[in-house]
Amino acid sequence: MISNIDDFKFSFRVGTTSYILPDDILANVRFLADKVQDIELLFFEVDDDKNVLPPSATVRELQAIAGDYNLTYTVHLPLDSQLPGVQGERYSSTIKTARVINATSVLNPWAYILHLDGHQLPPDPAPDQLKRWQDECVYALRMIGQHTGEAGKIAVENTEHYPPEWLDPIFSGASFSRCVDIGHLWLAGLNPLPPLIRSLPRIRVVHIHGVVVRDHRSLDVMPEKNVEAVVHTLLENRFSGVLTLEIFNESDLRSSLAVLERIRRRLWDAD
Repeated sequence: MISNIDDFKFSFRVGTTSYILPDDILANVRFLADKVQDIELLFFEVDDDKNVLPPSATVRELQAIAGDYNLTYTVHLPLDSQLPGVQGERYSSTIKTARVINATSVLNPWAYILHLDGHQLPPDPAPDQLKRWQDECVYALRMIGQHTGEAGKIAVENTEHYPPEWLDPIFSGASFSRCVDIGHLWLAGLNPLPPLIRSLPRIRVVHIHGVVVRDHRSLDVMPEKNVEAVVHTLLENRFSGVLTLEIFNESDLRSSLAVLERIRRRLWDAD
């Protein structure tokens, strides 16, 4: 692992997840504070009968660590929210996301990452079905935006469960942001550059992770030229958001950072 993350000198911040060690969020943030520039706080499930949100003392310490190390945070909202939902489901899903937002707002997160559930749609929906789903997504996002105080911090992430272009109309006339997940596009067998370039004006966060059979693996399992093409595109367009290595163990983090360092050296040498 490089000795100083700031030596990357990218236009964007390099981050990873809060589950690199098999331990709680605070232990992970302490471990990662001098190794990355942003940490994605993971709240994949929030159950009514289980308090998985950090207590106020933990949040205060997270805030202090961020100040000491010039860290930013992104917050991954619950996967089990199943937004946009319908009727009563939409309300309960919004409550789940609101609980996470309210618990972490003092950290002033760079973005709140959100999945939109496309399972309720058939693989080839009729135009009116797709339009109704998109309208319901916008309605749900606006409800959540009331809790963030800044709709632009809500970053909608593409998943491998539906084509990325299904999301495009959601951003028309709205101030929501995008989180482009490169690994999900690779997993779906797609070239990530066209949707990445098309979405750049709205992108706040980019997720990247290797894919071999499954995703969320080290970048070193990918052809390095594929990773370099993504990094080059971000630099060429002066992307100033966060590039998150969305992986879940220390070995994958070390090898992924080594890939980025090799790419940085090649790109800088080319200049």
